[in-house]
Amino acid sequence: MKKILGILFCLFGVGSVSGQFLGDSIEVEIIGSGSGFFEGPVWRGDSLVFSAISSSIIYEWKEGGSLTPLIQPSGNANGLLYDQQGRLLMARHGQRDVARRSADGSVEALASTYQGHRLNSPNDLALYSDGSVFFTDPTHGLTNILDAELDFTGVYSITPDGELVLLDGSLENPNGIAFSPDYSKLYVDITGGEVYCFDVERNNHITNKRLLLSDPDFEYCDGMSVDSLGFLYVANAMGISVIDPGTGTVVRSIPIKNAANESIHPTNCCFGGPDGRTLYVTSNHPTTYHGTVSRVTGKQVTIHTIVAELSQLDPSLLAFPNPFYETLNIPLSPTSGSEVTCTVYRMDGTEVAQLQAQSSGWLNWDTTGLPEGNYLVVTHTPEGNRWVQQVSKL
Repeated sequence: MKKILGILFCLFGVGSVSGQFLGDSIEVEIIGSGSGFFEGPVWRGDSLVFSAISSSIIYEWKEGGSLTPLIQPSGNANGLLYDQQGRLLMARHGQRDVARRSADGSVEALASTYQGHRLNSPNDLALYSDGSVFFTDPTHGLTNILDAELDFTGVYSITPDGELVLLDGSLENPNGIAFSPDYSKLYVDITGGEVYCFDVERNNHITNKRLLLSDPDFEYCDGMSVDSLGFLYVANAMGISVIDPGTGTVVRSIPIKNAANESIHPTNCCFGGPDGRTLYVTSNHPTTYHGTVSRVTGKQVTIHTIVAELSQLDPSLLAFPNPFYETLNIPLSPTSGSEVTCTVYRMDGTEVAQLQAQSSGWLNWDTTGLPEGNYLVVTHTPEGNRWVQQVSKL
């Protein structure tokens, strides 16, 4: 029997509540290893919880500690998630269901059949704003494909009142799943190297399926996460690929390697850590399945919390001035007399310039030499007030 070892990484400088990781410098620190094909990382409180599928164990890891079995057996759980009441949700291959574990240790199956037929092998989970659980159901976890009772692989939701709803049955082996920060978009990838986007309706149904990314080199797509800017972090054979949700382009690839400097395959990722700006990555070696647990540190992007508040800002400030040419006119705070700082960023989070001015009136910045393209201007006062403009140099 082949021994399967799992790998777990974490990347600093990112966050589902604080921003994206697009820095240039990366360092790797090994923090542990274990057997069982690692998957399903989720952060809870001060600890990381993840699954070892083939070992049927759910592990817990805390800073300064080792991997500790939390649940054993786990029903060969894959994707994990905590609901709004703090209960652990598990996509279990062994039981072919989505189950919920309460604080007292009791386990309840939330969904195991669809129209009288057993589910294939629930894989990954995403929690909607109203508490509904969205999940993918490929055939990857079936020991024998002939055991499949459904003639399709689907994307489902479990509503708060327990109803199982088939959302899409057209994708071949849907895998990773995640929502945009405002829950208006649902992203689903398939193992074959495609990422799809759906619009989410108020009744929890999804519409307007479209292909966001298809790349022959973007293979073995697996779990994903989304940061507060809306960028997707997709685990695949190349590492963790950061995808711009607006263009569907890969804006950064983060290779994941083990202690022997060998490339390994990430299986999933999640944000966590004390400030929510660490990306934890589970991975497994593609041939030997030997793995390590590592921490990857990199450049911290200072734009993180500010851009997350775009939806709360005055729309007129976001739209003006756009476009601009050689001079950028930046409107300043209506609070007269307070010094403000204007920081200009590229859309990948790289800082371009930092300007100081009094808050009344306008700041006129000569942009000669600045390349054409889209930029974000973040203006903030010593009192903590801040606002953002999205601008384009032509």
